[in-house]
Amino acid sequence: MAEKLTGIPSAGKILERLSREHYFTQRQGEAYQYHPLFREFLLAHAGETFSPPEISSIQTRTASLLEERGEIEEACGLYLDASDWPNAVRLILKHVPVMISQGRSGTINNWIEALPRDIRENDSWLLYWLAVSRMAFAPGESRSFSKSHSDSSRMQKTLQGYFFPGQALLIPLTTNGETSPPSTIGSPSLKSCCGPILRCL
Repeated sequence: MAEKLTGIPSAGKILERLSREHYFTQRQGEAYQYHPLFREFLLAHAGETFSPPEISSIQTRTASLLEERGEIEEACGLYLDASDWPNAVRLILKHVPVMISQGRSGTINNWIEALPRDIRENDSWLLYWLAVSRMAFAPGESRSFSKSHSDSSRMQKTLQGYFFPGQALLIPLTTNGETSPPSTIGSPSLKSCCGPILRCL
């Protein structure tokens, strides 16, 4: 990853030497970690050396490499830091069902909250998953949030039918605006995390 990011073929050897000679660098398995103070110094120096667009470009490239390795939380954090909203939204929506089923609602809530409000408000899936993520720690707020957005045509369209990869989840609405139990849920993880939540919405 260091070689791809820096374009320096000997990046691995440099990191190995820094670690071996105790230059504020520690090896942890296949990864290297800088001492917190050294890392803070490097970040401050980078801010003086590179322009904001250059820093964002580095963050986006790094996030892409992390995503390839399956380090989703670190990748999404960097996409958000770089204000790379399209990639951040793509990554969130790709992984949110599994993360919700794993009980990582707080992380999802923080990610979606970190997006600009206009992006959240114009994406019904983000609004839906934001409400779902809040069910774990603020169910009352989640229901109020869902009702406050129920007049949105985008939200209404989304609440009437959900489509997951390979499976369809249909949620008919009753006349009073409440949802009836989902008719089909293809994935057990989706069933366990979304079934009760959808009835609350």
